[in-house]
Amino acid sequence: MRRTWSRGWPIALLLCMACATLVASEPPDKGPWLGVRLGGPAASDEGVRLSRIFVDSPADRAGLRARDVLLTFGGEPVSGLRDLVGRIRARESGAWVPMTVLRQGEELELDVRLGDRPKSVDAGGVRRGWIGVEAIDLPESLREHFGAPAEAGVMLSEVTEGSPAEAAGFRLGDIVYELGGEPVRSQRLLRELVEGGGVGNEYEFLVARDGALLELESRVEDRPPDLD
Repeated sequence: MRRTWSRGWPIALLLCMACATLVASEPPDKGPWLGVRLGGPAASDEGVRLSRIFVDSPADRAGLRARDVLLTFGGEPVSGLRDLVGRIRARESGAWVPMTVLRQGEELELDVRLGDRPKSVDAGGVRRGWIGVEAIDLPESLREHFGAPAEAGVMLSEVTEGSPAEAAGFRLGDIVYELGGEPVRSQRLLRELVEGGGVGNEYEFLVARDGALLELESRVEDRPPDLD
C-alpha cells in the first residue's frame, strides 16, 4: 500500500528530531577546566607547549606561564595534545593534579586544582605580556646600515617611561633583531613574541645601537589594561 503524507508532516518531524538532538547534547560548558591554550612545538618533541594562560584560571593560580612545556600530568608523561585533553576530561572538577613543567630550561613541579569550565571560555581573556616598546619595520638595506642582520631587525619608535624595557636599558632608535634566540623579522612578530612570552619570564634581546651589538635582558610583565 502506498503511504501518503500531509504537506505539514515532514516539517513537523524534522523539528521534533532537532529538539531531541538539542536535549541529548551535553552543554559545552560542562567538565573540568585547566584554562590554557595549547600550541607550538614543544622542546625536544616532548610534552605540550602552553601558548596562552587564561586570567584567574586554575592554570593561572597554579603559576603556569605561556611558553611553559607541560612534560607530565598526573605523574605520567604527556605524549601530545589529545593525550593531555583526554586526561583533563577524565578528571573531576576540584581534583588536584601534580605536573612537571619545563620553563626556560628548568624543570618545575607544580600542582593545579582543576575548575569548572566557564560558560564562555574567553571570559576574562588571556594574560598578555608587555615590556613597553613600540617598533617599526625596516627594509634590509636599513637593517644592514644600522648594524643588524639583513633578515631580521625592527627599530624601536617608542620606549614607555617606567616600563620593563626602560629599566633594561632600551633606547629610542635601537634595532631589536633577536628575542630569546628567535629572529625578530617584523614589529608584528615582536609584539606576538612579547605578548605570548609568559608573564614573569625574562628574555635576552640582541640589539644593534650605533653600530655596536648589545645584549639586554628584560622581564615580561602584564600588559596594562588601559592599552587594550
